[in-house]
Amino acid sequence: MSGPPLSEHTRLEIAHTVHLGYRPGHPPPLAPGDPVPGCGCPICTGVSADDPARRTRRRTTRPDRPLPVEDARAVSILDVAGRLGLGEPVRRGREWAVLCPLHDDTRPSLTLDVDRGLWYCFPCSEGGDGIELLQRVRGCSFAEAVRELAA
Repeated sequence: MSGPPLSEHTRLEIAHTVHLGYRPGHPPPLAPGDPVPGCGCPICTGVSADDPARRTRRRTTRPDRPLPVEDARAVSILDVAGRLGLGEPVRRGREWAVLCPLHDDTRPSLTLDVDRGLWYCFPCSEGGDGIELLQRVRGCSFAEAVRELAA
C-alpha cells in the first residue's frame, strides 16, 4: 500500500511517539494538539506560513565577487601576528615565536614558519595558516578573515 509521502510534521510526530514515547524514562507520547519537538510547521510554532518571519534570508556573499583567498594567503604570517598584537617576534633558528593567544602564555610558544606561512603552538597542539590564526583569535568566519587580510 503506497500513498502520498508523509509531511515533515507527520513524520516527526510518528518518530517522536515511536522512539520517545514508549521507552521507560522517556517523555510520554504527545497529546492531541501538542507541538512536535523539532518541527517548524505553522501548527507547532504558531507562526503562520505567510508570516515575514518565515522568509528565508538571502545569501550575503555574491557569486560574481569571489573571495580573495590567494591575496589573503600572500600576507606574511609575521604581518598577521603583528595585526593581532601577539608581541614582538623572537627568532628561533629559521622560525619565529610569539605569545600564543589561545592559552595563558608567559613565554613565546606560538611558532611562525615564514617560509611556509604556517603557525603551530606546541602546548595547544593547534596550527594552521594566517587565515586560520585570524579566525581562531578573532572568532570570525573564514570569509571575514579572508576579507580582512586581503584588504
